[in-house]
Amino acid sequence: ALDNKTAELATLNENLGKITATASDVLNGKTILTSSGLVTGSMTNNGSISQTLNAGGSYTIPKGYHDGTGKVTANTLSSQTSATAGASNILSGKTAWVNGSKVTGTLPNRSVYNSLTSNMVSLNSTNYSSVAVSKTDENYAYHWMNNSDGITRLCVQVPGGLYGGPEGYGEGGDGYVGIPVTKFGNATSSSVLSGTSFTSQNGLSITGSMANKSGATVSATTVTESGTNALISIPANGYYSTSSKISVPIETIKNEVSNLNNEISNVVYLGGNTSGTVPSGYKKSFFIPYRVSGKYLAKINNVEVMADNNNSTFQVFEVNEGDTYITGGSTGTRFSLLIQFK
Repeated sequence: ALDNKTAELATLNENLGKITATASDVLNGKTILTSSGLVTGSMTNNGSISQTLNAGGSYTIPKGYHDGTGKVTANTLSSQTSATAGASNILSGKTAWVNGSKVTGTLPNRSVYNSLTSNMVSLNSTNYSSVAVSKTDENYAYHWMNNSDGITRLCVQVPGGLYGGPEGYGEGGDGYVGIPVTKFGNATSSSVLSGTSFTSQNGLSITGSMANKSGATVSATTVTESGTNALISIPANGYYSTSSKISVPIETIKNEVSNLNNEISNVVYLGGNTSGTVPSGYKKSFFIPYRVSGKYLAKINNVEVMADNNNSTFQVFEVNEGDTYITGGSTGTRFSLLIQFK
């Protein structure tokens, strides 16, 4: 029997020698029997550990025992991308995550870097050869407005978009709104009064050069005949007001009247109630009847030509050769005229 016990102890010692666990391999508070004797464990009992992580985050698992119920959870994308931007706030062609959703931008790129896109043209300038301007908003992009400070300004409504260029090219400061210069008119300096200024397709704040003849007396030397009218040539270009005067030498008028008299070749003095026919062979003929109150009216081709209320007045009618006429008034009263020109 002793031999048997001795054999069992030998087997036990042999088995204990095969145990390799140490205190750190045994749960804290637990013990094991090794070839060195009874060993109390020192392994930490972590039980159930849970952890949440954001995108890109990490978690170091603590050394020790875990009971299998703990877990690591990723936070929702929405909670990690809280933002207020919409597609119109994000540059066209770029993307961003907003509240868990991927958003593609629609904000137009009106920068110098993108100046030759479909809605842009280049500014022809030696200093800014690639500046972007809008060619699609010209009809509503500007307003003539009286601002709250009492100053009237040309207010430009800039189309939405990014203005600027890539880094190093003045980002945010090189965008323009293009308004066709024809919208400002086509005035030139010669068509605007001297001493005033204007803006047109020909430039900004141009000074006018038109001579100001307002209230001035300007001398003329030429008087010419045009049909039944005397024409006085305006002697100088410029602005004339109702207080301006054209001065013509008396001798010039006398000479023109003399020339006119030389062209009159037939003057017939007609009494009242006189009839006749306009003679032929003259360039122009004028019938000048006199109206007498209470008498019958003058007639041309048997058609009355003077109204009843035209009492004691002359009237002038151009007549043609062969036309018939009758003067107004009683026989022998007042003179009417038939004047003919060569």
